[in-house]
Amino acid sequence: MRLTAVGGRRWRVAIAWLVIAAVGPVELPAQARRMTIDDVRSLVRVVDPQISPDGRRVLVMVGRADYDANELRAELVAVDVANGSQRVIVRGRPGLGHARWSPSGSQIAFLAGSGASRQIHVVSSAGGEPAQLTRSPTGVQFFAWRPDDRGVAFVAADRRAPRTGAARHDDAFEVANDHYMTVAPPLPSHVWFLSA
Repeated sequence: MRLTAVGGRRWRVAIAWLVIAAVGPVELPAQARRMTIDDVRSLVRVVDPQISPDGRRVLVMVGRADYDANELRAELVAVDVANGSQRVIVRGRPGLGHARWSPSGSQIAFLAGSGASRQIHVVSSAGGEPAQLTRSPTGVQFFAWRPDDRGVAFVAADRRAPRTGAARHDDAFEVANDHYMTVAPPLPSHVWFLSA
């Protein structure tokens, strides 16, 4: 299979720089040794590469485990394909993920938060302070940019109908072929459009 979306060689160079940038310089020991728990603590997770529309930069989510807080700390990093330099675009946002370039490449949208607070945020591709774009009461599941750069479409579940009286405690639902962690019936989801 031949990748030509960015030009075969340029694509391979971009991936190589991503690996080198995420791992950093590595000194090989004279003898092989067994992996220890300290080695596991130093692992870096690099996921979800997104190539810019002009093919000059690649966005990646870089995650490092914070064992004291028992969570994964993620950063959104832009890596220059030509020289491998990297710039942190967003850091310190819980639930950071699903970053996507706008079609023009001038903006980057991403999800941050968890549950009902998981919303779309937008930041300039040059960096700066992100702005929250959506205020969905049930949280955003997925999103995609409009091809003309003028907005996003997103998927969010409907709100659960309010219950009063004794019905507030009626959590019974029919169990089918659900995940074993399912504790409530699924709600329908809808696609919404928001002008940027």
